[in-house]
Amino acid sequence: MSDSGREIVRLQKELEDSDEWRRLNTARLFTHSMALFRGNEDDLLKVLEWSQTSENWMALWDRRHRQRLRSFQLQITRLLHNYVAAAETLVSHSRRFYRKHYAATGKIPEYQETIERIFKGDNRGIPAFLKGLRNYVLHYALPPIINTVSFRSGEGSSHRLLLDRTKLLAWDGWGDARVWLETRPGDIDLHDVVLSYQRLHRDFYEWFLDQLRTAHTEDERFVAEMERRINALRQGR
Repeated sequence: MSDSGREIVRLQKELEDSDEWRRLNTARLFTHSMALFRGNEDDLLKVLEWSQTSENWMALWDRRHRQRLRSFQLQITRLLHNYVAAAETLVSHSRRFYRKHYAATGKIPEYQETIERIFKGDNRGIPAFLKGLRNYVLHYALPPIINTVSFRSGEGSSHRLLLDRTKLLAWDGWGDARVWLETRPGDIDLHDVVLSYQRLHRDFYEWFLDQLRTAHTEDERFVAEMERRINALRQGR
């Protein structure tokens, strides 16, 4: 092995053994939980929005092809199950990630305050409901989904997927979400819930990612410099 080759190996090992590299890799791995949730969210929203167009819902409700609607209901149930599970996974991973790596460092001092501002107070209903729905689906029953078609004069027709509020309330495990459920004017519009939660979690995670970038500025500089030196040796400079 040439001298430059040995130096590349030495620098690569120094980089991979460094605290800076370890911290950045830990932060990058956390983003996988975010990607998992957003992928499940995108999958659910795409199917919900597909079903809202008149051409598609009319095909679903065609009496000559009953299996289409049954297959669609099974698909929605599967996607909703994955979505609420991924939502709680992300919440749990975020909490553990912050407590383990940042709570004692003071690098992200507004973390808990931001959680309270975005997910609590007037906004607490939707997060509490989704957490409860995750437990409902995992421990009690599949979600009670209702397919509805409504017709309004001058506005045409619309297809919506609702969750049966009466059946949901038959379960006694809602905790903080029960008050929110009991005060809804009717069945729960699934598309509206997903969009409402999307706005909340995007507000939080855009803020959190920005905080992570700031917290790891020096780590990024160290890794970038080490990679520059390694690449320069590889290119024979």
